[in-house]
Amino acid sequence: MIQENHSKQLIIGLGKTGLSCAEYLNDHAMAFKAMDTRVVAPFSEQISNLAYCELMLCGDPNLHMDAMEQYLEDISRIIVSPGVGLSGAFLELIQRLEIQVIGDIELFALLVKAPVIAITGSNGKSTVTQLTGELLAAAGKNVMVGGNIGTPALDLLKSETADFYVLELSSFQLETTKSLQPIAGTVLNLSRDHLDRYNSYEQYCDVKMSLLEVSENIIISVDEFPSKLENKNHAKEITISLSSKQNTDYSRQQQSDGSYWIAKNDQTLFNQNILKVAGLHNVSNVMVSLALCSAAGVEFNDAMLAKLKTFSGLKHRCQFIAELDGVRFYNDSKATNIGATVASLKGLSETISGDLILIAGGDAKGADFSPLAEVFKRYLAALVLIGRDAERLLQETGIGIRSVIVDDMKQAVITAFGFAKSGDAVLLAPACASFDMYSGFEQRGDVFTAEVEALLL
Repeated sequence: MIQENHSKQLIIGLGKTGLSCAEYLNDHAMAFKAMDTRVVAPFSEQISNLAYCELMLCGDPNLHMDAMEQYLEDISRIIVSPGVGLSGAFLELIQRLEIQVIGDIELFALLVKAPVIAITGSNGKSTVTQLTGELLAAAGKNVMVGGNIGTPALDLLKSETADFYVLELSSFQLETTKSLQPIAGTVLNLSRDHLDRYNSYEQYCDVKMSLLEVSENIIISVDEFPSKLENKNHAKEITISLSSKQNTDYSRQQQSDGSYWIAKNDQTLFNQNILKVAGLHNVSNVMVSLALCSAAGVEFNDAMLAKLKTFSGLKHRCQFIAELDGVRFYNDSKATNIGATVASLKGLSETISGDLILIAGGDAKGADFSPLAEVFKRYLAALVLIGRDAERLLQETGIGIRSVIVDDMKQAVITAFGFAKSGDAVLLAPACASFDMYSGFEQRGDVFTAEVEALLL
């Protein structure tokens, strides 16, 4: 249990996570200051009105270093939101003053009493987090789901204690977390992402993999990590693979009639065809969720099978939108990095009879697109590009593919449909962030969906 700290605390980042931290401190009569690196922060007014908020400051701290030293002089601990990257002279000042820096997940870890299941990775973590929570709930468990998805972790503690907490964790959250000890944890995969925040891809990977060092049970896809991982804390390993050739705990096995079944060891569990989620990458996600439940002591049962039959995935994650003249449209706007786009292409290619037409582009976040070149040649019939880095994406990946750059999503959808024939699929999987054109991947996916639906009229 966390010790009450009556000295001053500073919350940096006044978004949804910052609000949850501020409300926690306020509810426990703990004085705090609050600041945001933006001039206008989403919840600054709401936080400033809390009784124990003593002072608020908005704006780039690196531009006001004289004031910052005075601002920090009575601060004993900083709670930083995951989206805030501390850097420059301000970070050096924090280090010189030897102020402890934590995140909301660290605060949660010091308070939580029930077992925690933790999921991270470059792609698929929201789907696995949500599905794991729904499977446990179907099995009769009281489950709370949150973290980097939906509800901030501290808000989960406002209600009665759960049987399990299922948390999606970003690399940013793991950076400031030391005390979390999940009963089960997984790193789904690793691909180049957030290189505008990390010094190197290796540093990004190290942050992600740190979750396995503190988990009691770890779930590993040998498809993603074919080499044996270093098991520093001697955790129990549960392995999965889409191939029956791998000696794994969970696998995908082809039967004599040609159908594929998901199996645990030598026991077949269910026919893959019952799943509504699209793509083989989502079959893998289902196996990870089952393994996480098993690691927490909840084995597969009829109620969980019924849940799998109805789980259609999350919005903006390889979401089926509509079919027109035999052409199917899928929204994977959440594919904001190269690895996610590759997973979408590979997964869908196994489940459609025709070709794939991809809509991609946006803000590359410093990523190198060259690994996509061979993937695009293998899977794509056509490539439609939008956004800030469309031209660079075309130059690095579009050689030898029917490709075009358009101005907006409406043109992208119309152009992609024009390229398609019956049996083909049009996929929005941008391999880029969305902030050059939209408020976030959600709005980008909503606009795509609206333009597809406009074709149906």
